[in-house]
Amino acid sequence: MILSIKHLTNTIEVSDRLLYEKIFDQHYSRLRYYAYRILNSYQDSEEVVIDSFMALHDKWGDFPSQGHSIKFLNVCVHNKCLTRLGYNKRKQTLHIPDYLEDLIDEPLEIDSHLVELIYKNINELPPQRKRIMELLFIEGKKIAEIAQEMNIAIKTVKNQRGKAIDSIKLYLGH
Repeated sequence: MILSIKHLTNTIEVSDRLLYEKIFDQHYSRLRYYAYRILNSYQDSEEVVIDSFMALHDKWGDFPSQGHSIKFLNVCVHNKCLTRLGYNKRKQTLHIPDYLEDLIDEPLEIDSHLVELIYKNINELPPQRKRIMELLFIEGKKIAEIAQEMNIAIKTVKNQRGKAIDSIKLYLGH
């Protein structure tokens, strides 16, 4: 689903429209990534984020600052994800895998620029390492599934993952 920012902003004053578009451009990717990490579905994550931006649009005049608007979006995306998971799953702890904790302190604090840098670095990795990272982070596959799919040892997947994470850390200056 492609969201037309122009469609959402027709009813907002010109100066506010520019701010709304700026918020959309700066935070859409980050929020979608966050929603995807919870829902494990691109379509659902996109719908949640779009619904959240529509809710922001409906409440646009209620916020005293841009920071309040962004906090509203963060909470809205999080709550819509939990709602989409259903009441029973809501009681489960959402777990960030250990190998992500080195890169991510708090999912809501990831900015779209950081996500873009990580993806850029992943795209520059050697082919096998790149494919492993795509399967892990984008498709959400387990290490054993990747090993089987790529016909390589589990230890190889773990080693390549570690080298990729080291490369990303070095690239980001950590």
